[in-house]
Order: sequence, then structure tokens, then C-alpha cells
Amino acid sequence: MQKSLSTFNQPEIIGQSVEGPTHKEDDIGCQDSWAGETGESYVVAAVGDGLGSAVRSAEGSQLATETAIDELTGWLESDNLEVDEISQSEAKEAFQRAIIRARKNIERVAAEHENELSEYHTTLSLICNTSSWHAAVAIGDSGIIGITPEDEHRRLVDREVSETSTATVPLTGSPNLVSDKKRFTFENNGLQSIVLFSDGLDRFTWSVEDQSQPREEFFVRLQNFIHNVESLEGEETQSEFKKFVDSEEFHSYSGDDKTLVVAHLPQLVPEPEPEDSGGKKYSDQQFMSTVESTEDAYVAKISNIIGCAESTASQRLKRLEEKEELVSNKEGNKVFWQINE
Repeated sequence: MQKSLSTFNQPEIIGQSVEGPTHKEDDIGCQDSWAGETGESYVVAAVGDGLGSAVRSAEGSQLATETAIDELTGWLESDNLEVDEISQSEAKEAFQRAIIRARKNIERVAAEHENELSEYHTTLSLICNTSSWHAAVAIGDSGIIGITPEDEHRRLVDREVSETSTATVPLTGSPNLVSDKKRFTFENNGLQSIVLFSDGLDRFTWSVEDQSQPREEFFVRLQNFIHNVESLEGEETQSEFKKFVDSEEFHSYSGDDKTLVVAHLPQLVPEPEPEDSGGKKYSDQQFMSTVESTEDAYVAKISNIIGCAESTASQRLKRLEEKEELVSNKEGNKVFWQINE
């Protein structure tokens, strides 16, 4: 359940759930799930981590994520609803409806098949990001990190506090415990990106010194990946992202399933400085002239000719497009540039 728009300033989403080595050895299959949608002015995403002890947790996590996203999307697309003007109380009520509907859907499926609800145990993390506000809720031990327009990384919801390192409260657990352990946040500002991940990536996503804070190296690495691709929707980008999540680097430290999702608002990426990291300045005219004189002008070729980083070239070209100096044309996974006549 995924949709992305190709226009540079439109919301985008990318995500992957991969099976962990332990689950492969035991022939369990991946028990994580994710779902997401984008609209004209918003992006919503959900991650579910099925509990390993629950025999139908894969089905539970899929039902939870897809149902919650369906509920939030229906709300955001309601007639007469101005997304930019949504208040904290309105968002909190909508997220609560999504949580309730997700649980009830799992209860319905369990009853139809005469199964115990505990067989479908799953966590649920859910977010919405717009240019005017963002909101997030977490039930269970998944993580949610926001990246601000100033490139700061910060935890959006507290990490779950459990009596033991292996205990977590699932969406399908005791209603009183779910209500007590649920963490919700809302702020009247948009974020460049919101990153959701299951606990199979905990070793890499949380700081070694302070495990309540994001690990800077991981999220800088993730940002570099996002900023160096033309679009998150391309097949090549999706393939590279899956390789990243499914890498031996992560699996060697955790046998659990791993899910990573990025809900991205390109319009909130900081304006690039007119120079690269080495301090060398490049004028708009250099980019204009290079585009005009280069056949099949795409980012890698343009950056090579000018001698700047691909991320610098990509950001400068997009800015010139916003000024209507250049126009772009996407073919396959590449975006070609030309002078706006």
C-alpha cells in the first residue's frame, strides 16, 4: 500500500520490511509490516512489529498498519477539511480512531477464524507529516525520529519503558495497558523527514552513550541517501534502499526482522548554500551554461562537468527549476534538465 508523487516538492515515502536471519533459519517469515500514503499536502506512515511468540503476528502487523493508514487517509481527504489548519485535539482524536479501528479489525479477523486475539500480537507506530504540523503515536517498542528543516535529529516519542528488556505492550494487549503505554505527540511545525523503524535496528538507531537519543551517524547516512537520489519512488532507489535495510552489517548484530520507513517532505529540505563542502562557489550561470551545452544533462553528468558533489548539483538544479530557469523531464529513474524556453 504505497503511493508517491514524482514532483520534487510533493511528499514522498519509502520503506522496507526484511526478514531477519533467525526467522529465516526457523522458517518463520517476516513478521514486520509497514504501510504509507501521500497526498497533496501530507504523508502518513505506519510500522507494525509482530511479536515472535504469536503465531499469526505477521497477519496482525499487516492488518494494523493497513487499517490505521486507511483510517488516517480517509480523514485527511475528508470534504471541507483544511489539512494545514488541523489542531492538536483534532489530530489526537483521529489517531485514536485509527488505533481503535486497527485493533477492532484484528479482533474481527480473529473471531471469524475462531482464533485467540493473542495469536495476532503486534506493535503499531503511526505518523502524519505536513508542512504545518506533525503528529506521531507509538504502541510498543518501535522508534520514531524526526529530522527538522535545520537538519537536527530528535526523538518524537519516548522509548517504551518495560519491566524487562524483552517485554513490550502490543496493540492487541490489555486495553488498560495499551492506553497507559501509548505515547502521542503533536507539534505545529512540519519536519523534513520522519523516520520509523522496528526494534531490529535499535543497535544502530539509538546513541551508545544515551539510548534515549538518536544515533547521529545513522541518520546523517540516511539523509545523504535521500538527498542523493532524484526521487524516492524510482525502482533503482527502492532496490538500493532494500539492500541497505537487508545488509549483513545490520543482520550480524540482530537476528530479528527489520523495518525502516522514511516519510519525506522535499519542500522542507534546507536551501543549499552556493558553495560545496570544500568552500568552492558555483554560480547559477555555471549550471545554466552546463545544462545548455550538455547532451542528456542529468545530475551525475552535470556534477562531473562542474566538479561539485551530486547532492550540490541536485539541489541547485531544483532551485533553478523553482525560479523557472530550468525544466526537468523524468525518464526511467533519471531526471534530465534543459533550459526553460
